Amino acid sequence: MKYKNLAFLFCIFLISQVFAQVKFEKFDLNNNNKLIFSVKHNPIVESEYEALFYMSLDEKINQSTINSEKNNPKLLTCYPEKLEILKEANIFQFRNRYGTALYDVKHDSLNWVKRSAEIEKSSTAFIPVYHNRLPPLSVSPDGKYIFYIEQTSAAKGKLVVKSVETNSVLVVASDIEYGYDFVPVKWSSDSSIAIYENKGNLFFYNFKDAKFSKQLPEKYRSIGVGSINNVYWADENLLMYINHDLVYSISSTELYTRALYSDLIGTGRIVGRLPSPFVPSDDKFWTSVDGKSIVLLQDNRTLWYMELSGTDFNFVTTLFSYPFVTVPGTALNFNVFWANAKSGNVIQYPIVWLEMLRDGKSESYVYKLIRDNEGKQAYFESLPLSVLAHNPQLSPDKKYLSFVCEKNFNVYDLSNWTSKFVFNEEEISSYSWINNSSILLGGNETVRVWNCVVNSSKILFLSQATKFGWDGESDTVLASNSFGYFAYNQNSGVWKKASNNIFRPQSTRNSKWRVFIDRSSNDAFENTLYGRELNAESYNIPLFEQCTEISAYNKPKVALTFDALDNADGLTPILASLNRYGIKSTFFINGEFVRRFPTGVNEIIKSGHQCGSMFFSPYSLEEDAYKFTENFIRRGLARNEDDFYELTGSELSLVWHMPSYYLTDSILKAGEKSGYIWIDKGLAPEDYITYEKSLEDEIQYMSTSQIIDYLMENLEPGAIIPISVGIASGTRGDYLYDKLDVLISAILSEGYEIVTVSELFNLE
Repeated sequence: MKYKNLAFLFCIFLISQVFAQVKFEKFDLNNNNKLIFSVKHNPIVESEYEALFYMSLDEKINQSTINSEKNNPKLLTCYPEKLEILKEANIFQFRNRYGTALYDVKHDSLNWVKRSAEIEKSSTAFIPVYHNRLPPLSVSPDGKYIFYIEQTSAAKGKLVVKSVETNSVLVVASDIEYGYDFVPVKWSSDSSIAIYENKGNLFFYNFKDAKFSKQLPEKYRSIGVGSINNVYWADENLLMYINHDLVYSISSTELYTRALYSDLIGTGRIVGRLPSPFVPSDDKFWTSVDGKSIVLLQDNRTLWYMELSGTDFNFVTTLFSYPFVTVPGTALNFNVFWANAKSGNVIQYPIVWLEMLRDGKSESYVYKLIRDNEGKQAYFESLPLSVLAHNPQLSPDKKYLSFVCEKNFNVYDLSNWTSKFVFNEEEISSYSWINNSSILLGGNETVRVWNCVVNSSKILFLSQATKFGWDGESDTVLASNSFGYFAYNQNSGVWKKASNNIFRPQSTRNSKWRVFIDRSSNDAFENTLYGRELNAESYNIPLFEQCTEISAYNKPKVALTFDALDNADGLTPILASLNRYGIKSTFFINGEFVRRFPTGVNEIIKSGHQCGSMFFSPYSLEEDAYKFTENFIRRGLARNEDDFYELTGSELSLVWHMPSYYLTDSILKAGEKSGYIWIDKGLAPEDYITYEKSLEDEIQYMSTSQIIDYLMENLEPGAIIPISVGIASGTRGDYLYDKLDVLISAILSEGYEIVTVSELFNLE
């Protein structure tokens, strides 16, 4: 039948995928059989927005990123989930769940250059429904090069660098750990050198003196051991590097010399020693532009401000230290921005931006360093800021700090912490500084360039078009929003202010077709579009081919459980990740955890998670080392119940297991008599195995990336994945709770739904 070429062949794989449900909102059909319609997503993590499409009912469906080919349907709006400045601000890049689009500043045009991986798999499936979180990029300050990690497994990938000018791509390193927070690369401010991490060592990539594709062998570009947290660019010519407890300064002009002759002349110039060794997995640091002052964050909770003495044996001069602790464990994130204060010579002082989790939500706090006149003492003073502020960025000249706060976009003067410029015309979802006065703003309705100094802006195109229709006199698409009426230019792909501001009534029919919205048998869609061809044999055919095996659809479920024994180091990142994805999980809480971390237990309750019991004692009670009775087990469960209730006012759920999942028949029967259901460890990742335990018990040690890949290779419906909230003793190179985002995203992308153990076993 002819209409088969028209149908959107979008029959999804049942059973194997989990969806962010799609809803068709509105549509308009003109007399030339051309249809415009909007699609709304209800995503798991990403922003909720509507996308506007154009299609011809007379043409075959075709999705392509080749300029010579015509897309049908065609995406008319571009929501800026992520944006980047490329090619010295001549190209603006926008990324969302549909793919990547480039805006050419000179030609005032927008072109889709890459579809999302999901869409590329099919020439007809043009609406994404799977969970696909956007990966991070590391773009050079001049926008000419991009580093990113190309995934090879759930937790591993290849570090790749791409030339924006030529589109050529080179693999810089393989077997790199994948993450959604950042790419392990740090650029010099002049874009000439990038430092990257590879297998526990640091190397540099030269973009100035060497051609993009030609570099010396990696061993001749070595800086030293460590992760990307071990280095920081003080300015474009000065790299600061910490190895163990020694702080080095390295001139960018000496990098090759230092790498080639490190055995003879060492890593760099030693400028001080820290009071304790630097731990790259838990510590960060920031220095002033001259490299003489340092802010050190230890264990993601204790902040130090120190002056570097410049000697090769003395410790640094510590002027301030303070533990920022809310939920036991760690804050969500720290960042430090250096402001200039003029007092004779220019002196820099740090401003600390802290994000923490409170009642299940992210909050921000800002602190400014205050020093006495003699410079012998210092302390951090809280600055006025709404806790709802987020996404801080420094202006290129480092004079201003910008951030988003509710419906306002703010630019603050760092020298005196006062509001300098405010944009409040629409909500901002993403942004980036173009130069010292202009900012690319990705808003809820428009994408524009805003000159904050003169408070003027130029709208480039529309992010959304919730009100739209055909021009009554032509095939021009019109849209309206808070800023007026706009017409879509088919050639340039952008929207311009329209002189015609009168929509004709939206139409559902013409002489050949009627289009309507009705229910869908496809679980990915809340509804769907139908076309009725008006001829003697009237057909009611969905514009999306429907899946008929409805009964076969069944989202597979797995449970993430968290064992809170006697350490809470991972609690904050765990709660933040679960909150980010809207997931409710089961925490098994031990009595010792209740006694040590009452604030943390209450934070778990406030976040809405299920809490089961892990007995009142932190010991596994192995039978040959500890004698116990049925009464002892039941009394221990009862004591944990009472302590938990006294603290939280809530009851523990009647699911449990012992520490280390130790189990005997008598333990199982005692729990059953107390009304509890035993939950076994299931697909145990053994994230609690430390280096010491691995050697002592001859157990294989697995890194976090190895654990995640193992879990994904063995994942099946009904699986339980237990994760430790904190490692009580011993040493690990990394921790699974710090990579929980990667694990959750991988599970969702495989089509699984993450639930509590009660929901998994239908106990509710």
